Amino acid sequence: MKEHGTKVIGISGGVASGKSLVARIFETWGIPVFRADDVGHEAFLDSKIRQSLHDIWGDTIFDPDGKVNRSRLADLVFGNTSRSSQDLRKLESLIHPYIFQKLDEFRHKMSVRACPFFVLDAPLLWETNLADSCDVILFVDTPLARRQFFAAGRGWTPEELAARQARQISLNEKRKAAHWILDNSGDKSFLESQLRSFLTQTFPEWEKMESQSTDFSCF
Repeated sequence: MKEHGTKVIGISGGVASGKSLVARIFETWGIPVFRADDVGHEAFLDSKIRQSLHDIWGDTIFDPDGKVNRSRLADLVFGNTSRSSQDLRKLESLIHPYIFQKLDEFRHKMSVRACPFFVLDAPLLWETNLADSCDVILFVDTPLARRQFFAAGRGWTPEELAARQARQISLNEKRKAAHWILDNSGDKSFLESQLRSFLTQTFPEWEKMESQSTDFSCF
């Protein structure tokens, strides 16, 4: 990564803090985004991973059409039992290597295209050690009430949100390790203004391209 000059911007924050919103804003500005969550979903289509999933959980996590029922799988791995913790580690051992492989491929593609930087959107940036791949890390600081509102849109109760958050590194640790804090307590335009300031101060290429109305997209 660093040998080729392509920098990686990682997005960190709590569960349902608006990390994907930040990624979408970057994307609308023509900045490439690697979405680890989407790649993780793609992993369920991989024949070897599907076979491993079947070896571990059998038919219980598959729909009649043969697709992996991610909701049913989530119920197994995000439960409150010791078995759930074991199941989660098993799932991560299958999915995470796939994501790392695809990230390496994406990074190489960005380097070949001489992209000065791209964004890494990963729900478990620290927990999966993907943070080690980043040059700069943003922390999306979002009030709990706002996160609970976002979580409700996913069908999660406050208790479910708290349970998922408890399985991750603490918010204080993530905040301290970040290079830049984003205040996500306001509207989208407030967040956009902070991201513009971040890019202007961190990447001279961005300020030049913006002032010249140049298309930044490396695609």
